[in-house]
Amino acid sequence: MEFGPTHTEVILTPAGPRVIETHLRTGGVDLWDMVTGTTGVDMIECQLRQVLGDTVLPGVRAVLADPEPTTRCEAIWCAGAPSSGTLVEVAGADAALPPEVALTVLGKPGTRLGGLQNSFSPLGYARAHADTADQALALARRTIANLTFVAAHPADQTDLL
Repeated sequence: MEFGPTHTEVILTPAGPRVIETHLRTGGVDLWDMVTGTTGVDMIECQLRQVLGDTVLPGVRAVLADPEPTTRCEAIWCAGAPSSGTLVEVAGADAALPPEVALTVLGKPGTRLGGLQNSFSPLGYARAHADTADQALALARRTIANLTFVAAHPADQTDLL
């Protein structure tokens, strides 16, 4: 990789960190905004400037070397999908949120549910920022925990037999 964005996603497991994917693009699910919020580096602006032929690394290094860096921590917590049925409603999504939390609901009524299968199957996510990573994660998790997914299941379950 000589220039442009890249990202690697890691899951922390009881057996240690595990790489789950790596790509030659910015990450999804607001990851580029998280980078800006935690470091001050705007990855989207850098990518666009590089496409136009600008050199961005000196500017990135200058932002990262700032003696008064951004000190907030960010976290995202995704809402898994029930394993079957059709989504009828996402309850709790209209609750008032503190200013440091953003909730994105992806699941719409009528969505066929099949569990958490890939990065496109969460029904939503909460992004939070705080002074510490633990605080940010707790805010995001609490926001998702306040959601309720109402699903319809057909009475005829012959496909399960």
